[in-house]
Amino acid sequence: MKPFYRFEFKYLVTPPTARSIESELKNFGMKLDAPSVLLGDGYYVTSLYFDSYDFRDYQDKCGGFKKRKKIRARIYELFLDKSSSVLLEIKKKIGERVEKTQLKLSREEWRQFMDKGVSALMSFEKHGPEKEVKDEIMRNIIASSARPQIIIRYKRKPYIASTSGALRVTFDSGLEACRKTDFNQNIFMAPIDEINKKGIILEVKSNYAVPQWLGRIIRDYNLKADAISKYAYGVEAVFRHNPLLR
Repeated sequence: MKPFYRFEFKYLVTPPTARSIESELKNFGMKLDAPSVLLGDGYYVTSLYFDSYDFRDYQDKCGGFKKRKKIRARIYELFLDKSSSVLLEIKKKIGERVEKTQLKLSREEWRQFMDKGVSALMSFEKHGPEKEVKDEIMRNIIASSARPQIIIRYKRKPYIASTSGALRVTFDSGLEACRKTDFNQNIFMAPIDEINKKGIILEVKSNYAVPQWLGRIIRDYNLKADAISKYAYGVEAVFRHNPLLR
């Protein structure tokens, strides 16, 4: 998949506020994204994050660097055997602007990658834009000496304004994490109470300027943008008793 760009804003809201905002979104024509319609109340997002041995990407986030990245693999299921594919991603952020590069791998390709690392990626036959994406991901993994470190999972309820996906508003809840290195090992997850006890993460994702009506909702509910990082909170949850240096 070609890289795509958008702006992201995150807010932490209480469950009652989230329900009220959902009603307002529906009044302005936003609808649940297709998978959520089928499942009723959202779907699970499970991400396996890669980082260096000294957790450099985590350190960059904690240091407040405006320009930073995350390398992760993602499935939209609880477990790998329920997913037909895996998205290998690099998410780069400069301020509020996000660039995401994604490479879709079959389950067999993912298994080979887990067994052999970057050498397996090199052997995969990809062409055109997919090859460029593969090379970009390989360069970042090699440059960072990145390896699987943390699994983070949560329930997502997404609303879209149209089939183009140019505007998405998502509600993420029930965050949990574990110190494992493969999707098949994510049975015993620890809740990320630092977030869960405060509420739900509301994210506004837009390719363009936020529409006036959505800006009005944000102001009416007195929402304050917050630099929430699920990855950073997940790292701190699993290292609660032996914190990493910051």
